[in-house]
Amino acid sequence: MHRCILASSLTGLIVLPTLLSAGDLVSAGDLEEGKSTFRIIKDGHGPARDLVVVAWRRSAGEGLGDVEIPVTSGRTTNASLGRIGPLALKLPSLGSVPNAYEWDTREWQWWKGYPRPFGGDNDEYTRLVPAVGGAERKEWGVRVWSRYESDGVRTTQEWFFADLGPTDPIAYDCLISIQNISGTAREEYGQLFATYVEWNSRRGHFYWEADGGLVNYLDHGGHGLSYYVTAQGSPYEKLGHVPHCARGGGKIKAVWQRPVSVSQPGPRGFYHVQMTEEAVTAALGMGGRGYAQDYILAPLGMSLAPGQSFDGHVRHVFVRPTGGDWPKTLQSLWEDFSADQQRIRKMSSVRCALR
Repeated sequence: MHRCILASSLTGLIVLPTLLSAGDLVSAGDLEEGKSTFRIIKDGHGPARDLVVVAWRRSAGEGLGDVEIPVTSGRTTNASLGRIGPLALKLPSLGSVPNAYEWDTREWQWWKGYPRPFGGDNDEYTRLVPAVGGAERKEWGVRVWSRYESDGVRTTQEWFFADLGPTDPIAYDCLISIQNISGTAREEYGQLFATYVEWNSRRGHFYWEADGGLVNYLDHGGHGLSYYVTAQGSPYEKLGHVPHCARGGGKIKAVWQRPVSVSQPGPRGFYHVQMTEEAVTAALGMGGRGYAQDYILAPLGMSLAPGQSFDGHVRHVFVRPTGGDWPKTLQSLWEDFSADQQRIRKMSSVRCALR
């Protein structure tokens, strides 16, 4: 049995289990003791920006701290207020809040014949549309979700904060589902998401290159999405760029071992490792001088037919390299991540509705 709340709504968008009244404050006290809980604060992050606060715990009852995620936004001309986030991980064991701004945040989308050429305010259009969202307690932990529609494309994001075991690393998952709800194909489609990590500020961050080592984007002239990394043999490597990309011409400069990005260390020696599902990750990039661990999701075949959808699994985990050995650590993390992809999809409450 779970409790669910819809924080805000747009006509025709959401089909969910029994809902509490919009904007209610959900008390953690009436849920099972020792489990992660949540509450939603109406307008808790400003007008039309409802705030989900997850009280995250381990299965033995140990409190990890709070996670805060604004999941709604109203129609706005301010691109910052249109974003989903900032997601804030307020977990004392990490030594500081690693988030500079948003994580898994919508930035831009594009396709062949995109109606708003990038430049000026047009490249922020995806951020300016309203979003709806909410949260629910499940048997395994807390699910938080948000959804927005822009230019005939519907994007739903679900974050899964599981009750962690006593020795599990701090980690959570995100499933991003993208559907073409227009009547025309979206050819050469891509959508870029940003994860802004304060620990990286002006120091760059790392990708896992094809030969197995870690490379700082700054070491190869990376700055402000000036180049991207992709899979060896992918359509993007063959083209030499990501078509229609909003920054840096989508230039491809390197290939990965796996689509994994690694932050600079935090104050207690933990690194933020972000993994994205390889089949639907077009490219990875670095925004600014390191703070943005960005990724581009795209459908297989690069195009979305009318009504078609695809989804991508993203995992965030905080670890120290085992024995200082990054390749071995990343390989182990990747194997666990890959093995969990179908399990995470089964935890989704909206994935089937998008088909």
